[in-house]
Amino acid sequence: MPPEVTYDLATAQTLPDAALAARLADVRLLFLGEHHNEARSHAFQLALIRALAEAGRRVTVGLEMLPPSADKALDAWRDGKLEETAFLEQSGWYRHWGFPWDVYRPLFLAFRDARLTVRGLNAAPETREAVHLDKLAQLPPDVAAELAGLDAPAPHTDYLRWALNRAGHNVGQARDDPRLAPYRRVQTMWDRLIGLRAARLAEAQEPGGIVVVLVGSGHLAYKLGANLQAARASRVAQLSVVDDVVDAAARDAQGHYAVPLGLGDWVRVYPHDEHAPRHPTLGALKLAPHPRGVLVESLSRFNPHVPAGLRSGDVIVSLAGRPVGAEVPLRLAWERLAPGQPVPMAILRGDAELTLTVTPAADASD
Repeated sequence: MPPEVTYDLATAQTLPDAALAARLADVRLLFLGEHHNEARSHAFQLALIRALAEAGRRVTVGLEMLPPSADKALDAWRDGKLEETAFLEQSGWYRHWGFPWDVYRPLFLAFRDARLTVRGLNAAPETREAVHLDKLAQLPPDVAAELAGLDAPAPHTDYLRWALNRAGHNVGQARDDPRLAPYRRVQTMWDRLIGLRAARLAEAQEPGGIVVVLVGSGHLAYKLGANLQAARASRVAQLSVVDDVVDAAARDAQGHYAVPLGLGDWVRVYPHDEHAPRHPTLGALKLAPHPRGVLVESLSRFNPHVPAGLRSGDVIVSLAGRPVGAEVPLRLAWERLAPGQPVPMAILRGDAELTLTVTPAADASD
């Protein structure tokens, strides 16, 4: 497998990993893009954060994955006051984020070990729903103030339309297609809050401090997303690193990968690896407590990650022969199953007790 590399698109040069922290000496706000289910992306984030800390920078981490309401749990995790399951429950990890915890676990263990301050930057679910339904008047005054004059440049809409259609969402080819409008509102809101809150964090840092934001690369591409919103909100020096997964064979005579011009300030390139580890996920299920196990409140009927045979209203009692007591342990147990290996799932359906044979599938989404 060819090596991972970082490109400086302004100079068209490959940057040695050992030199990255020094090149960021004047940067106070660093956006690190990721493919959410790409372990190599998280390993790079962690290595760069460690290098910054070793260089004497005081690092604060901002997260797309959680909203500010999770900050209390993040502080308790940092201070060693919460074990893993309690942190996931109190932070609302599975309420706010659909990707497997184990992909992020090495990062959070390292944040705790280094006692880093970590802050949630994203919108609460209620905000997302209000923006999706175009009911901004229902938002709390402080959130409404953050979203005042919500807009994005036309190229942002073009990029979003391209990305959504590429992912299989039919949102049309016109900027004013009504099918695109809810996605555009939510994406712009998402970028606004992450960018604005990250800029505020960076402005509050002591000399030498740096805020490192972990966010999907789609929210940074071509400097049209959260990085643009941060630049509008503050003049603090910032830099964006976008990650890109490419065909391992798609290199020129000098061994360089083809990277779209302007994609980011720097681009971290990972050759595509079909054998990269992927965790199963129950992200397509909405779950709730039940006296006998965990209730399936609703599920996405057409999502390939829904266990075969499971229905809304079922109560999951056990998985792979082990009793299910609560939502977080169930989700963790599912994520840690071997993809493609069938296991029994005992359920209650009405008054009937049934055993389904379910096969977890690796989550290929990013």
